[in-house]
Amino acid sequence: MEFFMGSLDNFEEEVNVASTFYGMRLFHVGRGEATEEVPEIGTNIEQQWTTPYEGVLEWYSAECLFFGQMLSNYFPARPIGLIEFAWTGTSLQSWMPKQVIEECQTREAENTHPSSGIHNAIMHPLSKFTVRGVLWDHGDSISESDAMNRSEFHCATRGLFDHWRATFADSTAGDLPIGLVQLGPDSSVAVAEGTAPVRIFQMELADPGLYPETAMDKIFTAATFDLVDNITSSKDLFTKMFQAKRDVAHRLFTSAKEVVFSNENSTNLRMEISKADKAQIILEFSGDIKLNGSHGFAYATSLDDGNWTEAVVVGGEGRRVLLEPPPIEAKVVGYAIHTTPCLHLQCAVYDSNGLPLYPRVLPLPSSSPSTTVALGSKQFTLLMTTVYLIISNSAN
Repeated sequence: MEFFMGSLDNFEEEVNVASTFYGMRLFHVGRGEATEEVPEIGTNIEQQWTTPYEGVLEWYSAECLFFGQMLSNYFPARPIGLIEFAWTGTSLQSWMPKQVIEECQTREAENTHPSSGIHNAIMHPLSKFTVRGVLWDHGDSISESDAMNRSEFHCATRGLFDHWRATFADSTAGDLPIGLVQLGPDSSVAVAEGTAPVRIFQMELADPGLYPETAMDKIFTAATFDLVDNITSSKDLFTKMFQAKRDVAHRLFTSAKEVVFSNENSTNLRMEISKADKAQIILEFSGDIKLNGSHGFAYATSLDDGNWTEAVVVGGEGRRVLLEPPPIEAKVVGYAIHTTPCLHLQCAVYDSNGLPLYPRVLPLPSSSPSTTVALGSKQFTLLMTTVYLIISNSAN
């Protein structure tokens, strides 16, 4: 996400903190597009390698810097280099190499950025760097269109990640860790439109525990749907949520510690229905939970059903949540399905680390298991913004 340190309310305080990271170096790449792959970044470099001082920090990504600081604290003996490139409102297609677009038969997005333009001008020449990890932030803008459905999203994103892993100049590139920031809310309206279904698509690629048939290895992730507060206009969305970049970085790094450094499949809670009758639905989780609110659960006939009915939380403790019974026509129960399922840190379920339960959909016991795969009839244009590349001089 293209949100710079200089826009933080506590920017001066953060500058003082950043100045203590003596082993960190920052590199900033400006905007650029090309019709063919170019060999060098050239004139698109906005800031060569430098220490984190106030002048460069003002226009540097908060999310990237905060993650780098946490990485540096975790590996204090290792110098850390951060490469930032951000462009608000660009499509996934513009980041994809031509061969992936052809393999996936990906259609053009409905915006002014040509397919493969950013890959050709920026990502291809950056592939010569020795990169140890990538952070990929999908941004918060999404429009419903005829541009991309579920299968196309899976193919495009998987193809893009596989290409990075195959081409970045690193002997361990095949296992290149990639951090995926889940789509946040794009409005204050609590409806199951916009970003919500795409969060499920993302989780299908990032969580082998929940989606073993579609998930990729070494993908760590962070949810952002609960980091807004008191939204009364789009201006509020673009000020209050963006101040939570340290929260996003913390969630990413918590996931990275498990998935990358501890070789675990997933960091998020498992959820299953242990009881369903006319009186209540009981959900069981794989670990202890904390109830921060009553919002987040909903019932519907399928994920594509825009008429989601809130599933009221009537109680819970330990590893259980009790919901009011569903309507007769309901086939699935979902979590974080609405574009804005709750306000700041007030969704229903959080784990012992304070991380929110990730989006998911489960079939109700009386319905066919096939309802879990009814996810892909709608189509979307994803507007992407940011990639951060992490460099270390360590071989590990």
